[in-house]
Amino acid sequence: MIEVTEHNVPEQDRRALRRISRRYSGDPVRSCGSCTACCDMLAIPEHGKPMNTPCAHSCSSGCAIYAARPDSCQSFKCAWLMGYGKHDDRPDKCGALADYRHDRLGWKLYGLIFNPGEEAVASLERISLSAGVDVLVVG
Repeated sequence: MIEVTEHNVPEQDRRALRRISRRYSGDPVRSCGSCTACCDMLAIPEHGKPMNTPCAHSCSSGCAIYAARPDSCQSFKCAWLMGYGKHDDRPDKCGALADYRHDRLGWKLYGLIFNPGEEAVASLERISLSAGVDVLVVG
């Protein structure tokens, strides 16, 4: 795991890091509810679940094992859950999932469109604008 501090990243990434830190440390204003987009679209190594495969624990109310979910699930927060975008930009409603990641390019907002359409693209644009970071669409 890369340890990221404000001292070892470029200024642009420092601004993004401060925004991200505020989102993670603030009181949650949104909850997953019945959304299982990350559960179904992302890999869950602890369960051997590959990407783009429904999670065996997804149910109509969300995650059936939410209180005992694996570490990779507990640590993940999509950009919508962090407070970016409008209420209707929730991944299961718009068809796109966005999250922040730190990689060789620094802090970036990645978008994954799993239900192609105008609403998915518009949602990623709103999330990108509210986060103040360009979104890279993958997959």
